[in-house]
Amino acid sequence: MSFGDRLDYDEYKKFNQEKPSFIKNGFNYATASYKNVLTGKFPKIKTKKLIIFLFFPFDYWNKNIEHKHYRGIYGNRTFYKKYIHFWSEIDKTIKKVFPGKEILIINNPLSAGQCRDKLLIKRKLYQAGISNPRPYHITHIGDIYNLLAKGNSLFLKVRYGSMGK
Repeated sequence: MSFGDRLDYDEYKKFNQEKPSFIKNGFNYATASYKNVLTGKFPKIKTKKLIIFLFFPFDYWNKNIEHKHYRGIYGNRTFYKKYIHFWSEIDKTIKKVFPGKEILIINNPLSAGQCRDKLLIKRKLYQAGISNPRPYHITHIGDIYNLLAKGNSLFLKVRYGSMGK
């Protein structure tokens, strides 16, 4: 089963184009939009085992987080909280709708939300013994100039952003 939105022309659409191959290889196949997931409109699943592929929720994101009239700062904590809430609802709904089934989720919903927090991920990598660049908490442009003047190389990212914005 795959969950996604038609606005995801890359992964979700390409994945769903493979439906004949999945069926040919003995898999039952179903798909649902996140809108359907959140309103409890699921296809009937009769198997005991279920593999769920989760894709980026473009429709939800564009309507509830980064809508076209949004004029705030990209990648702020409010974005993150809404995104975490969305994935928590998806996780809760999957567990409620498919009780007693053995479920394997590709792109776990709770992990998908947490991956937006770069500082959290850096901490987890560090705890696992994986080296990564030192983070700087910078609030003024002058701090950037000072670090560059000292010979530091910087890669600038907002804490909760993504997709190169």
